[in-house]
Amino acid sequence: MNHDDRRGLGRPAHAAKALISGVALSALLGLSMNAQAQSCTIGNWAGGAENDDALFAGNPGEGNPRYGGPCSLAVSLDSGFAYVVDNSPVAEQDYIARFYFNPNGNGSNDAPMVIFAANESTDGTGSDALQLWFNVADAESPLSAQANHVTLVVATETGFEQIQAGATSISPTGWNSFEIVWSADPSADIILRVNDGPDLSVGGDTSNQRIRSALLGFVDEGASVSSTAPLFFDDFDSRRQSRPGRLCRGLTDDARDFLSLEDTQAIFAEVSGGGAFFAPGQPDYDEDGVVGLGDAQAVFQQVSAGANACADNS
Repeated sequence: MNHDDRRGLGRPAHAAKALISGVALSALLGLSMNAQAQSCTIGNWAGGAENDDALFAGNPGEGNPRYGGPCSLAVSLDSGFAYVVDNSPVAEQDYIARFYFNPNGNGSNDAPMVIFAANESTDGTGSDALQLWFNVADAESPLSAQANHVTLVVATETGFEQIQAGATSISPTGWNSFEIVWSADPSADIILRVNDGPDLSVGGDTSNQRIRSALLGFVDEGASVSSTAPLFFDDFDSRRQSRPGRLCRGLTDDARDFLSLEDTQAIFAEVSGGGAFFAPGQPDYDEDGVVGLGDAQAVFQQVSAGANACADNS
């Protein structure tokens, strides 16, 4: 990875492909009000993609686990880099992003890699205001791998600041949520939250930066990445204000803010139907990447115990 001298984290300017118009795969609340795609295709990312042959948007019937909705994004690691681009940010001074990531067992053997970046150019080829690294203990050069760690690297006027989250916070084979809160400020307080963990923060001068695009996937090539198993991403949400937080586990009707027996029934219908029916919402209660009877049983136990508010299981 190449570093600029002061304000941004740089990368080689990958050749931009023609942009494909369409509806974003996930809602970008506050930046745009796009509806979720009805078909699984990376073409629904209005900012396009890099190395789209290594990207596949699909559902469980096509081999992609999903956390919410019918689709998730699979990213192959054998092409050096492959990612989708969100170009809906407009010179943002306040930027919040939340997405779900499933390492799919890749953490034990592979080198450090960037899985998310917020960039100062509209096509993602400029300087990064921040990068989220997976499988890394310390994002200083030379990079050293440490399985299933994540590190947020933030560009400031005086250098680079880091927020590190330990391996105990990361599921190597299930869904993990990452929420990042960034602002352009002389004394910015940049926040990373991993799953149910506390807010981790670092300060610095980011006053001259603006975010104009976001990149999600295998954003920068890791050295000696040997795995043939893809990474999975789902439920990307970005906005200017109001943190989205984690989605409510087991909830299959977003019109409610509590679990009910209806959720148990919807999950059971998906499992018993062998994939012919996908429950809406987030039926994967235990976030292991598979919707199964255990998820229905866990929701039933929550409801029976009266601990059915979303706050109780998030």
